[in-house]
Amino acid sequence: MRLEKLHGLISERLIQALVSVGIENLNPIQIAALRPILNGKNAVIIAPTGSGKTEAAMIPIIERMLRYGGRALYITPLRALNRDMHRRLIELGKRVGFSVDVRHGDTPRSIRKRQARKFPDIMITTPETFQLLFLGKNLRQFLFDIRYVIVDELHELIDNDRGLQLVIGLERLEKYSPRFQRIGLSATISKPEMAIQFLCGKRPAEIIDFRLIENNTLKKEYNVRLYIIQKDQSDNSENAHEKLILERIRSLLGKYKSVLIFTNTRQEAELLGSYAMSSSEDLVVHHGSLSKDVRESIELSLRFGKAKGVICTSSLELGIDIGHVEYVVQVDSPRQVIRLVQRVGRSGHRLSEVSKGEIIARDFREALEGLSIIDLLKRGFLEDHTVRNNGLLPLFNQIIAYGLENNGLFDKKYFYEIIRGAYPYRDLPIELLNRCLDLALTLGYLKRKNESEYVITRRGRRYFYENISMIPDERKYSVYDIGLKKTIGTLDEEFVVGLNEGDVIILAGIPWQVIEKNDEKALLKVSKDIIISEAFLPKWVGENIPVSMEVCQRVLKYLEGCENTPMDNIIKENAKLKFLKELEEVRSELKNIPHKPGDIIIEYVPPGSHSAPYPILVMYTFLGHKANAALSIIFATALKLSGIMLSDVSHNAYGVYAFLPLNYTFDYIKNYVLRVLPTIDFSRIRESILANIKNLWSFQRVFMRVARKLGIKVEKQSRLEWLLKKSTNSSSPYYVIMLEALSKFFTEKADLNTAKEFWESVVFNNTEKLVLTKGPTKLFYTFFFKDLATPRYYGMTDDISLQLFKSHIEQRTLYLVCLNKRCGYVEEITPLEAANSNKSLSTCPVCGSSRGISKTRVSIWTIPVKQLKDLEESSRLLSEFGYKALLAMATIGVNVKTAKNILSKYGYSEYLLIKGLRKAYMNYIRTRYFWKH
Repeated sequence: MRLEKLHGLISERLIQALVSVGIENLNPIQIAALRPILNGKNAVIIAPTGSGKTEAAMIPIIERMLRYGGRALYITPLRALNRDMHRRLIELGKRVGFSVDVRHGDTPRSIRKRQARKFPDIMITTPETFQLLFLGKNLRQFLFDIRYVIVDELHELIDNDRGLQLVIGLERLEKYSPRFQRIGLSATISKPEMAIQFLCGKRPAEIIDFRLIENNTLKKEYNVRLYIIQKDQSDNSENAHEKLILERIRSLLGKYKSVLIFTNTRQEAELLGSYAMSSSEDLVVHHGSLSKDVRESIELSLRFGKAKGVICTSSLELGIDIGHVEYVVQVDSPRQVIRLVQRVGRSGHRLSEVSKGEIIARDFREALEGLSIIDLLKRGFLEDHTVRNNGLLPLFNQIIAYGLENNGLFDKKYFYEIIRGAYPYRDLPIELLNRCLDLALTLGYLKRKNESEYVITRRGRRYFYENISMIPDERKYSVYDIGLKKTIGTLDEEFVVGLNEGDVIILAGIPWQVIEKNDEKALLKVSKDIIISEAFLPKWVGENIPVSMEVCQRVLKYLEGCENTPMDNIIKENAKLKFLKELEEVRSELKNIPHKPGDIIIEYVPPGSHSAPYPILVMYTFLGHKANAALSIIFATALKLSGIMLSDVSHNAYGVYAFLPLNYTFDYIKNYVLRVLPTIDFSRIRESILANIKNLWSFQRVFMRVARKLGIKVEKQSRLEWLLKKSTNSSSPYYVIMLEALSKFFTEKADLNTAKEFWESVVFNNTEKLVLTKGPTKLFYTFFFKDLATPRYYGMTDDISLQLFKSHIEQRTLYLVCLNKRCGYVEEITPLEAANSNKSLSTCPVCGSSRGISKTRVSIWTIPVKQLKDLEESSRLLSEFGYKALLAMATIGVNVKTAKNILSKYGYSEYLLIKGLRKAYMNYIRTRYFWKH
């Protein structure tokens, strides 16, 4: 609709301003949003990327500002969006006489001072910097003038702690500006009502959904196809798939002016980028761990057409203006429909344009999953967002924030009323608030004044300013280029642990040699490496995108032949034929396994038919990542309750699998395990899980993140164990940490409800539904072999290979030698046996004296002096680190001195310890020729 037709709604002043910045027509979503927002209603605007949501909100908001005055706060989750929004709004603001400014963590001090003196009419900020507006004496007075709050990319905030912190902050803002107008901007989501409730609570609000607009002739169209890599069977080179992927990408670069190439992890982006940039200047790498300067440079290159292709991650998924993108490539399955919509939506960015792209699949599983996601997209399916209720970490954070806002005085009664206005805290029990207050008192952040009032201490103030952000803390190392004298990015501590000076890493697709590693300053100094023979690919924490149950169930329907496979979506006829052939092979195999719909296939895979030297038991569930994460814990617990020893249990989106001891045969599984497993009631499993979850590696990681966000240092293993013990006691103030860690783990990482339902309806008392088959089957090779295979990236490890390395050293024989010469008792033991034993490791069972660790059987009476000193040193390690000292000493190439060094650095984290031991082992293998000669 042309602007001149809107004279009754929009003032001439605003119409002229819009025309002067190139806006002469409003599209259907902008027309639909106009009246409700002009009438002062709260609203959530839901529309695809590139549909003009920002203008849909800001045009009526600016009109209301012209009529009624007041200031607007525009909150976006990314600083890059801040910069982008500033550029788009500043011209429009100037034309109508409004000032527009940006405030976030990178804003220079001089600009912040200026803003404190004269607040802009429209302030663009992040959720974290929004929190700081309550604390500045001068800034706080401007909050009384805030009448409009616009939250951009709302879908990115609904299901995380940043969003919980934000909605509590919005409730606090009501104190200064009652009934301010709330506008949310969101990409297409499955449950719009949830977005409204999340942002507005119980307040009346309108959903302005692009899909529901009457007489809307514009429909966003997506044209996504599947390209399957066809690798030459004779090519077994390490980068065979990458070569073919790049070959396809280069053919697309010749066809389109600008292409975005999305990968699912930063590590994959770096791998592809390193191969691409060694032979092409047309491709660059962009992700969130590169420095701001590097990212901005690439974004500008895209906007002005200088960069033809950018290999990126979710860093370019949101609505940053990067100019016109003609085509989008997704390397391998995007894992989720909602990801595919966001990513492909970056091409054909305008509402009237078709968004075009393709999924490049490297194998049959990726193709099957990608095809399922394309099919679900065409059917209009989107994954749900989950709001985590009563999150204690944001609650704790806001207790201190509210106290600081009120000159250091926290009033429990008023705060409780405020916070229950936020939808995720609508039913918050007063007991949980009291628990948070008790912990804050224990940590020294508060002092009690009376029954309802508390005073914020200096320590509490320091805690808040150090923990404003709700983004999980991971210690990061800055990577500094000594040639250009600038920071190029950051790396997680877990990766840097294994690096030595002289090693070569890949970052921004470029090889860099490590010149200096400074652990105190968390700094890695590097220089460009021209000749590269071997390099380490970084791995960042928490990158894996979970596949939903709906995607997995669609895959299962194709496998069972319940629905026609949409073959028209596959590019190239010969790829279709190959795909159909593989699909028919799996279908044929499934028919030969006697099972009915609803039965669960369990496969016994003997050792030697995969990369691990142990038999594997696989349960095919097709429940998705989160449900299987919980089910793997249930599965492991049930097996242990059945008296079955396990080496390890893991999962992926399609099932769970357990590594079994070598003596567990197919017949033993058939005649014992499958008879006992269905007798284990979930109530027994639940009790065991809650009692033992603190020992689970993945849970400990969540637990440590929660503790660190509460300002509690957990740097040593002894400190972690102490904290876990304290947190298990429900009468302890530290119980808050356990409650929050459990809440986060079973919301963000594992879906316990779905897994419980599966166990109770399919496994428990249902022996006839469990169908055992002997492998390896085509199913196994399709869905699990890739996860078990040795990582393709030389010098790198993933969780599976680390677990296999751990399993290897756990089974090596050691000797515990009594240091008392009157006794001298020697016990043969493996770390695995020690882990399952309740006996003291450090004291002799015969005389009670200290014991040392030896790799060979020795006698205390004949041992050489040097070995005796080593034995005494190992005794101290055993006393301090217990089982972990055995792991260190069981590692080939690790002596007592090396073990002491590694344990002192990484003994607090089993994950880092195993990684450090593996690195030491690799160094030994690499240098043993030198030491021998």
